Parts: sequence; structure tokens; C-alpha cells
Amino acid sequence: MKGHTKLLSLLVLVGSFHVYAQNQQVVVEQTNEAVLNSAPIDINGYVKDKPRATDSELEYLKQEINKQQNELEINKEKEKGYKELQKTTEKLADATEEYLEEKKESQAAIDAYNAKIKCLMEEGRDPKECDKDKADVVKTAQAAPVIQKEVAPEQESNKIRVIPFAGVTNYSAQGFVNMDSNQNIGVRAESDVTSSLTIGVGVESLEVNNVGINPSVINAVNNSAGFGSTTINNTGLNSVSYKSLGLEVYGKYNLINRERFKVYGGLGLAYNRSTQTFNEGNLFGFPTPMLFNDSNTLDSNFVSGRAFVGTNISFGSNWGANLDVGYARGLRNNTNNNYLIGTRQRLLQEFARSIQKADAVSLQAGVSYSF
Repeated sequence: MKGHTKLLSLLVLVGSFHVYAQNQQVVVEQTNEAVLNSAPIDINGYVKDKPRATDSELEYLKQEINKQQNELEINKEKEKGYKELQKTTEKLADATEEYLEEKKESQAAIDAYNAKIKCLMEEGRDPKECDKDKADVVKTAQAAPVIQKEVAPEQESNKIRVIPFAGVTNYSAQGFVNMDSNQNIGVRAESDVTSSLTIGVGVESLEVNNVGINPSVINAVNNSAGFGSTTINNTGLNSVSYKSLGLEVYGKYNLINRERFKVYGGLGLAYNRSTQTFNEGNLFGFPTPMLFNDSNTLDSNFVSGRAFVGTNISFGSNWGANLDVGYARGLRNNTNNNYLIGTRQRLLQEFARSIQKADAVSLQAGVSYSF
């Protein structure tokens, strides 16, 4: 009986252990599943993320980026270092110069006093002569030594330029209208005296067509000659053409002087020969006494001055472009009064004087060739 009881107790114990082991296995499996499916662990505020996919090429790119960023920081630091080195070098140069100057002055003073002491110790020497010897020593010691510097030879540049140009000129003459030039062409030749100073000579041809005459000018001319007033209803029916040929000598100075780009200002003096002509078919209503000169053409000459600014841009060793703006005005004319002339000649004289006294503004562009 006792043996059966022990056997039964053993079977119950084994069965209980088996059930307990199965329950423990289920708990472990549930715990592992919960751990695998849980959120990333937060350690001191940092969450461990899932590793990103990568390969050798991506890692190479990351390394190159980091390398270049490091080099960029290094170069910036080098740049700061060189700037600081430049500043300290300049300070060192100034300090060295001051030191050498002070040393030279001190040495001169020491030599002077040594010379005076030596002089005083000599028998028969006058103290005044010793002071003179001291002054001579100071003067000699303070004389700056002559330093021979090698001067680099200047690079040879193109010395002569030829500039053909074309442009437009506007005259502001009282009593006349439509004063814009129809033709303004010319050519200049110039030579560099220095790297900044240039002198030249130019020839310029200018033509203005169909300049209208204000009726008040016609009536004023007639009244001054005693011919009486002439009624003109349309100023365009009485027009003048103007042609001139000028020879100018000028000089200009480079305000901005670079190898490929120059900005200059200058002054010029010109002698001009001009011809004023009444246009054919527009002559009427002008009373002219007999035996008076009243031709349709008048020649005159005058001297004018010009101020200008401009720029020259080089495209190579020889070719370039030139642009300048100028202001000119007559300085002296040879259009003399002649009272034995008719109305047409008087009007042409008045027109010539107006042109010579007018404010002329020009804009000219050209091509330069250097050799």
C-alpha cells in the first residue's frame, strides 16, 4: 500500500513539472516576441535607429565629402594665417626700419662724442675746434648711404594708334532748327608720350543738311540792312546746308590705365574750314539791291576748342574699340561784316557766326589699330 502511494505521488510530481516547463516556454517565447517588436531603446535621449543600407561606392563618396570639407577648413585657416603673416611682416618691416634709423642716429651721436673726447685729450687743441669736429662727424654719420636699385626695364607697348571714327554732333544755335549732323566721320593718329599721356592729331569731316531758319532771324537781317521785313510762313522753305573740315591737335591723360581698359580725359584745339549753302529751290522773297553780292554760298574759317572724355578697350595686341563724348565751341572766327551784300549772304554770315558760337556736343565711336 505504501509502495502504491509513493508511486502515485511521483507521477503527480512529474506531471506538475511537465506542465510548469511548458508554461515557462510559452512565457519565454512571448517575452522574446515583445522584445523584437518593441520600439528602439532610448538611451540618454538617443534612440538607436535601424542601420542604413550602404555599399562601397556610397562609403567612398562619404569619405571624399569629408576629405574635401576638411581641406576647405584647412585652406580657410591657411588664408587667415597668410593674412596675419602679411600684417605681422609689415609691422616687422616698420619696426626694423625704425630700429635701424634709431641705431644709426645713436651710433652717430656716440661717434661724435668719442671724437670730441679724443680731441679734448689732445694737447694744444682748441675746444671750439673739437665742437666743429663733432659736428662734422654727426653730419657724415647721418648721411644716408646711396643704395643702387636695379630698375626693371619697362615693357614695350604699342606706341602709335590709328582710330577711324564716326558719330553724331548736335549744335545749339539760336534762330536755327534741325541742327543734328547727317555725317560726322574722321580719323585720328596718336602716340603715347608716357604710359598715361598721349598726344595726337585728327581730321574730321562734318555735314548738316536742311537747317531751318527762324523767320525772326530773316526779318532781323532785313531790318538791319534796311530792306524791310519779309513774310515767311514756313521755316522749312528756307534751309541751309553746312559742311566743315577740321584739323585738330589734342592731348589726353589716362584716368584709369589698365592693360585692356582705359578711361581718359583730354583737350583739343582745331582749325575748321566751313561752307554754308542755301539749298536750291528754296530761295524766294529776299529783296536784293542791284550790284550787291548775294550768292548762295559762303566760306568761312574759325578756331574751336574741345574737351572730351572717353574709353578705349583692347581686344588683343593690336585691335581695340574707342568711344568718347566731347564738347566743343568756337574760339575765334574770320567771318567779317560786309555791308555790300544781299539778304542771302547776310543770312549765311549770321548762320556761320551762330555755328561758331554754338555749343556742340558730339558722340563718336571708332576702331583703333596699334602698331
